Amino acid sequence: MDMLRKLVNSELPLCVADTYQIDLVRVLDAAGCIVAVIPAADVATEDGEGQDPATVLKITAHGRRKLIREASRRTGLDSTALAGRYAKADVTELPSQE
Repeated sequence: MDMLRKLVNSELPLCVADTYQIDLVRVLDAAGCIVAVIPAADVATEDGEGQDPATVLKITAHGRRKLIREASRRTGLDSTALAGRYAKADVTELPSQE
C-alpha cells in the first residue's frame, strides 16, 4: 500500500527505475490497482542483466477504492470523508479486453 499511496501523490505518468519498486509496480498492476507498462525483466545490459524502467500510467478506480478502505481502517474515519482525498479525473477504467 505504501507504493500505491506514493503513486497517488505523484504526477503521472511516472517512470520507475529501481528494480524493487518495479516489482511493486508489477504487483499493483497485476492486482488491477494501476495501469503500467512494464518491460520484460532480465534485459541484457553492459553490466549483465538488468531491468528497463516501468511507466505507471494511471491509478484505477479499484486502486483508489483500496486506498480509501485502507485509510478508513487505519484512521477510523468514514470512507466517504476520505473519498475526496483520492478522487481524480483519471479514475476511469479501461474497457475490458475480453
